[in-house]
Formats: sequence, structure tokens, C-alpha cells
Amino acid sequence: MRRPVSETEIRNIIRDEIKKALEEFLIKLRLELLPHVSQEEQKEIESLYREDLLKRDDENIAAIRKLDL
Repeated sequence: MRRPVSETEIRNIIRDEIKKALEEFLIKLRLELLPHVSQEEQKEIESLYREDLLKRDDENIAAIRKLDL
């Protein structure tokens, strides 16, 4: 026999789902607000700042993950 779900558990589930939805929305919003950088611009940036980026490599690491949005 199943025990009834408490009001606190329901609130926690709803809170977690709202948090996930807001995080997804904010990720989409941030992606929309990022300026587009063409391949040519990216190459120029890398050529201008390559040495600085290599010197501080541990500070310039960006986490990349595939987003299914």
C-alpha cells in the first residue's frame, strides 16, 4: 500500500521543477543575448590574444556541453 504524499514533498517537487524550468529559460536567454562571432572574427581574436590565453590557460577554460533546448 502506498503512503500518501505529504504537502511538503509536493511543494519540494514543484519547487525543483520550477527551478529547472527557470534555469533552462535563463540558458536560452543568455544564448540569445550572446553576440555572434564569425569564424573570421574568432581567428582574429585567437591570433591577437593567443599568448595571453596560453599563459593563463587554467583561467580561460570554458565548460561546453550540448544543450537539448
